[in-house]
Order: sequence, then structure tokens, then C-alpha cells
Amino acid sequence: MLERFFKARAKSADKEPVDDDKLVAALDPAATLRVRLLFSGRVQGVGFRFMQQQFSDKREITGWVKNLDDGNVEAEWQGTGANIQAMVADLHVYYRQFGYGFTVVACDELPLVPDEKGFRAKY
Repeated sequence: MLERFFKARAKSADKEPVDDDKLVAALDPAATLRVRLLFSGRVQGVGFRFMQQQFSDKREITGWVKNLDDGNVEAEWQGTGANIQAMVADLHVYYRQFGYGFTVVACDELPLVPDEKGFRAKY
């Protein structure tokens, strides 16, 4: 049922790859980092937080994600630069199939959180 909902509203599942994540692309792939990300676009009401939780295990990313009152989504991710870049790409691939897009409008490095375990959605 949900799949039909998304497909019915999809503009095009065959869009070109998004090249708007230059902020994330600039991260050192080999370094272990913690970044604050701000996502804009179709990021609320489409399972965006849930999908981050799903992809975080695969990409060995810890941290959190939450919806903001202004319609954007904020997250703090900790992992290698390569895994952070790959998780952003995973999200683009997943949402492109429904015709939804998003942009990373901020990517700020933060101090690492030692011994952090898991990934969670904040409310």
C-alpha cells in the first residue's frame, strides 16, 4: 500500500544522479569524523529518519537524526568519511526511485563522541 502511495506521486524514477552534495564529497574518506548534517527537500513524511536508521548499520554510522519545525532534517553522524559519503548516496538512490530529492545544505565537522553506540531518531 505504501509503495503504491509513493509511486503514484513519483515524478520520475529515472532522474539523473544528484550532484548537490559537494559539502559531503569534500570529507576526507579515510578519516573518522563526526558531522552535523542539515537536509532540505522532501525529507519529512517519507520515512527519511527511518531509512537513516536502516542504512546506519550497513555503513557503520553512529549518531542521531531528528525532524525540525521548519521542514528540514538535522542529523549527527559519526563514521569514516567514506561511509558518510556512501550513506548520503544510499539515501539518494532510495528516494530517487520515488521521485523525491533532497539536498545537504550544511555539513559541519564536530568533535568525536567516544564510545558512541548505535543510531537513533530523536523526537
